[in-house]
Amino acid sequence: AKKLIEEIFLRFGLPRKITSDNGVSFIASVMQQVCSMLGIHQSLIPLYHPEANMVERKNRDLKPRLGILVKNNHTSWSQYLAPIRFAMNTAKNENLGCTSAYLTFGRELRTLDEVQNDLRQVITPQNFLPQIT
Repeated sequence: AKKLIEEIFLRFGLPRKITSDNGVSFIASVMQQVCSMLGIHQSLIPLYHPEANMVERKNRDLKPRLGILVKNNHTSWSQYLAPIRFAMNTAKNENLGCTSAYLTFGRELRTLDEVQNDLRQVITPQNFLPQIT
């Protein structure tokens, strides 16, 4: 519960509702007390119904991407999580017409492609060559 408060609630604010699976950390009395104290409705997903869990849906997208990058080196999987998460957060959702990053932060995340395109617009032969000759 401490990690949830410090890393999520104090960063993004208090939610009205938390939907989770029936994991031990979510059904613990401490978690129930925190939710009650902070006015958060806790909703648990029925057992054996992973389709209802949004994290499970994201994991379904994550696993094939991770498999491509890890190949046969199964001990290196954790180093690929951050880049895959970034790619998933900056990919446009066809149904919503926006990215997860936009829904979370209210803005798009700046990508390497944007940086490279920005530099192409700043450094052109017309404005660069006179500076070095």
